[in-house]
Amino acid sequence: MKLASDSVLQINFTKTPFKIRLFPNDVISQKYELALFLPEKSSFVAKEMTMLLSMSFLFISILIACFIYFIRIVILQKRFSLSIVDFINNMTHEFKTPISTIALASEAIAKPDILKSKAKLLQYNSLIADENSRMKHQVDKILQMAVLEEGEFELSLSDVDLHSIIQQAVKNISLQVEQRNGKVIAKLEASSFVMKGDAVHIANIVHNILDNALKYSPSIPEITIETKNIESRISIQITDTGIGIGKEDLSRIFEKYFRVSTGNLHNVKGFGLGLSYVKLIVEAHKGTVAIDSKLGSGTTVEIIFPV
Repeated sequence: MKLASDSVLQINFTKTPFKIRLFPNDVISQKYELALFLPEKSSFVAKEMTMLLSMSFLFISILIACFIYFIRIVILQKRFSLSIVDFINNMTHEFKTPISTIALASEAIAKPDILKSKAKLLQYNSLIADENSRMKHQVDKILQMAVLEEGEFELSLSDVDLHSIIQQAVKNISLQVEQRNGKVIAKLEASSFVMKGDAVHIANIVHNILDNALKYSPSIPEITIETKNIESRISIQITDTGIGIGKEDLSRIFEKYFRVSTGNLHNVKGFGLGLSYVKLIVEAHKGTVAIDSKLGSGTTVEIIFPV
């Protein structure tokens, strides 16, 4: 460190705030003061405080990150709780209808005039069997999702003809579409459409998406399903002209129990498990699934599988 001249030091000692009078009670003696001048005070303090400030900043950053994480977890838990409530309400509604139908059919069978008619007995018996099958299907669906999420399922792999599965799915849904004066258009243009997969699960996801396309089409449904090859993969696109999905719902579309708000449509039923099931099965086959949609402009679901 370079020493300053005596005059400069004297001025610095005079101006320094770090000084105190010596022998303050001595009246006769001269006034003596002890002065302390620190020419590199700022850099010295900063150097000594660097580690402490760094640790303090790190600790505060960790606290802020933990607080943000905690708030995020609380929001997610609240959202999940609301989804569970909606799921229970939907499940109650789904089970209430067939239970009521079975109860009414059972009461009708007990009536004397019905007992005398074999045709009526067979009709009510068939109705009870159908409603019972419907409830069993819903229960199986819930249990199946639990098994899939735990990863405790095995795919029964074989050569799967995707075009054949799509054609069968289109055939199955065509009657419902035609009853509403709609149409299903199949454009199967892929030249390579055989893959290793589980035929049952793949058929289920195609049926799920087609079923959603039909349910969320409030007017005359128009559904297009097309395939094409992209390098060593096959793309399956299912497009509808339904009510579409808003931005706020699109980011959560694959969440378990989540159901898209349907506005004035009150006839759309379900547990909110369909698309989460689709995502699980597609990813289990090393594929990808994406949804493009705008509110009021329909929806396109694209599934890509390796072939």
